[in-house]
Amino acid sequence: MVAAARKKADAAMAKLRRGSSFESVAKEYSDGPEAAAGGNLGIRMFEDWPSLFVNVTKKVPDGRTTGVFKAPNGFHILKVVERRGLVQENKRVVTVQPPAPPPPPVPPIEKMAKQQGPVNITETKVKHILVKITPVFSDQQARTKINDVRNQIEGGMSFEDAAKKFSQDTSAPLGGEIGWIPPGVSDPAFEKAMNALQPGQLSAPVRSQFGWHLITVEDRRSSDKQPEIRRNLARQSLFQKRAEPVYEDWLQQLRAKAYIDNRLTQQKSKP
Repeated sequence: MVAAARKKADAAMAKLRRGSSFESVAKEYSDGPEAAAGGNLGIRMFEDWPSLFVNVTKKVPDGRTTGVFKAPNGFHILKVVERRGLVQENKRVVTVQPPAPPPPPVPPIEKMAKQQGPVNITETKVKHILVKITPVFSDQQARTKINDVRNQIEGGMSFEDAAKKFSQDTSAPLGGEIGWIPPGVSDPAFEKAMNALQPGQLSAPVRSQFGWHLITVEDRRSSDKQPEIRRNLARQSLFQKRAEPVYEDWLQQLRAKAYIDNRLTQQKSKP
């Protein structure tokens, strides 16, 4: 029986060496339950394989086969399809390495600070009127109100007077004046509408996260802001360096003042 099994295994090995596919040879020669599936044993954790299989395939590259070898249950030929993870045999574990996370994106403000040459930024001088959406004043009511304000402006009321009378923003006493706005600091919908306006033009009602707006652009200017950007970044860096030890000192003071209130024994003690 042993000789016959060895002879059958050698015949299968000869076919593999002549170029036959492992799957077809397994279907023809294998006596295992996986023969119909081309001998596929599936993917298993390192510790789930017989130690004999691990030792025999240790130096076999992916996609290659072993020679014929004997096991207690017969003769085998193995094909290594693929390996996944890093095998730490001394610990009998498999550690699957996730892909390295992508590096965090560099903030645009830092790119501007490092840019060679001037960083020309266009700022827009803006006035607006805001009608807020609240639990008692719905989106539709706010939109109806802002449309009514726009009609009054088109009917002859000045933007400044309309802002003082109707706007629910802190800029209302200033006639809606909110000053010079650089790119990227305002609500996206607000900024998009603002950028589409010509100086002196009145916008259609604009919906932002705060409510409904009317916007008018007074002026635009472009200048090199790189020196200012670098100064601001330097200030932030210095502030963070100084703030960290102050914060740690504050935590230490809190810990020093803390105590444990034991409600079971009615005792209080410092940790």
